[in-house]
Amino acid sequence: MSHLLAVLLATKDNVTPARLLFWYPRELACSDTGSKPAPPGTTVPALYSIQSRQDLDHVFMKPTNTKDPAFTTPADRFAQPIGPSGTCLADALIPTSSLLNQKFELVIDDFVFVGHPSLVAPKGDDKHCEFVYNVVFLLSAGVSRDAVSAYHALAARLSSSLRHQEERKGHLSQEIRIMIEAHEQTDKTASEESPEYVISMILAQSQLARNLRDVYGSIHDNGRVNVKIDGWVSVSMCAPVSELPPAATFPAPPSVTLDQLRPFHTILLRTSVAALSPQLLDDASPVLRRLLDSLSPLKSFEELSAELDVPLSLVLRMAVHLVSWNEAKIIYPLCATNRYLLSSSLDLGSLSVQTMDSFASAFPDHSLAATLEDYSHLRQLSEHMNALAPEEDTERLQIVAWLLQRDLVVILRTFVFLVPFVAVQDPCFTSADDEDALGCAPLVRYCVSFLLLLLLFVQRSINLLTHHTPRSKDMYFVPVWHQINTLISDRRAYAVQSTMWPPEFPKALEEFSCLKIEEHKQNAREGCEACGRTGRVASKTLWLTGDAYDRATLLVSKRHSGDDDDSSDSSNEDGGRQRSREGTRINVGRFCCARAQTFHDLTHFSFRLMQKCKAKAQRLAADEGLKLSTEIVTRFVKEERWIGARFKEFTTLLDKAITFLRS
Repeated sequence: MSHLLAVLLATKDNVTPARLLFWYPRELACSDTGSKPAPPGTTVPALYSIQSRQDLDHVFMKPTNTKDPAFTTPADRFAQPIGPSGTCLADALIPTSSLLNQKFELVIDDFVFVGHPSLVAPKGDDKHCEFVYNVVFLLSAGVSRDAVSAYHALAARLSSSLRHQEERKGHLSQEIRIMIEAHEQTDKTASEESPEYVISMILAQSQLARNLRDVYGSIHDNGRVNVKIDGWVSVSMCAPVSELPPAATFPAPPSVTLDQLRPFHTILLRTSVAALSPQLLDDASPVLRRLLDSLSPLKSFEELSAELDVPLSLVLRMAVHLVSWNEAKIIYPLCATNRYLLSSSLDLGSLSVQTMDSFASAFPDHSLAATLEDYSHLRQLSEHMNALAPEEDTERLQIVAWLLQRDLVVILRTFVFLVPFVAVQDPCFTSADDEDALGCAPLVRYCVSFLLLLLLFVQRSINLLTHHTPRSKDMYFVPVWHQINTLISDRRAYAVQSTMWPPEFPKALEEFSCLKIEEHKQNAREGCEACGRTGRVASKTLWLTGDAYDRATLLVSKRHSGDDDDSSDSSNEDGGRQRSREGTRINVGRFCCARAQTFHDLTHFSFRLMQKCKAKAQRLAADEGLKLSTEIVTRFVKEERWIGARFKEFTTLLDKAITFLRS
């Protein structure tokens, strides 16, 4: 419920005293207070004035006694005639020069005045043309701090717009002159008329007065302001949740931040695109208009980012913008496996006639009561469509979207918690981040599996050196290897691989184990061969080479390996690059180049790690004269620094993959 009681305009120059020129609506000044004039002989209530403005979030007051008989109670003081003669309240609303161009907040009994006073200085040396103006919002008691901050932000925007128009064409001076003339004309010809008559005359003549009236009416109607000062400068605001009117069409939106959004989320517009587009500003981002045209409850943020060819972070920021203006809400994309149920806060008896009429006009062949009954039992969305003809599935999805818009149904989700059996506190595995960007379990929990994977690779390396056939108990470590591979594959497919890549490109990255990147300068206008986008210049050349290897055993295929084993061993420590075979060259842009490099590193991570473990086992056996496999493994486990470095490479590579979701 809105706490806004009225919108005021007070001015003061160096010649005349402060004046309260406009107050809309005037009839609300005394109706909400319930105050009565003080009886004769009673003590005059104190008039409060600002003492300190250092902390803008707290108002420090001091009582100032006055003997002015015009001061009785706040309601009576506010009831004084506005205009040149009504200087009582105007003096309090025009602060000193040290308090200009900053937040203004004044509390008088049960009233809160919020504004942003500003000074208009002449371009020349004529100081007599200076004047101060203050657009003030009169709020009732009990208003929240968020609402006060929102009204101050609106007052600051109005003040800045008026100053801009004053410097451009003298708009504010002209409007103030119109208001003063209306007051003077009323004083001369119809002094017996009420203040409401003066306000109606000003509204008929002043464009600024009509703008302030529209601001007041918009806040009370739908909680949003979108006006153009002097038909030129746009001023917009969305009232906080506490200020939304009770009869709002849609529920108040929850506060949403970028950190709470995920690539698999999407947004659902509260209204149609045709109704929302005219409300956009003239200088609205073209990407925002394209996003509105592409929105669908079936598309996730990741799909929208790929379709619009814009970074995912920009799509998320625009989604937060739409939600903050209560034009959309965050949902999970509609799919057949989603389960929807009536909202626990839904009161069927409180459904408004407007809601029922809206459903009847949108879906004339369906009944709202019957539709709500269908979702009173927990079932998958596909079960609601089985009994319908295929051509009616689209209408069923539209009905679900309509119910989600008004929070009549909610989606029920299943959460699975994975609890590790081993608590690891080894400092060499400690990660700086407690949680990765996907909100998954910390990567430090994989250190035990990673250590077991290293032991598996070391044991296999020893078996190769000693030509020993692995025993069946060595297969105990294979599930751990599959766990690490699953984690890597998920990150690679979910975060790194672009949806615009053809199948041949990732297949080539998987086939060759070595990747070299060179500058491509033959044709500066050549498009990217990976994503096929002609707008992206192919500035890099990917040279894919290297021997093929068996993915199950990580051993180089014999048909590609050479007779000289020294060439293989000499390249083990630099990531397992084998003696090159004939490869392929692909010209790509810088974005696809970065993705391809990370994709390639993830694909061949296990192979390169195997080669490093093999080289490490060879050095330990040669330097310390170890012959038994148990001695080599025992000595390897003590290499905490080396193991920690390999685990750091593992986590860094996975974290690097996540960065592509926000780029």
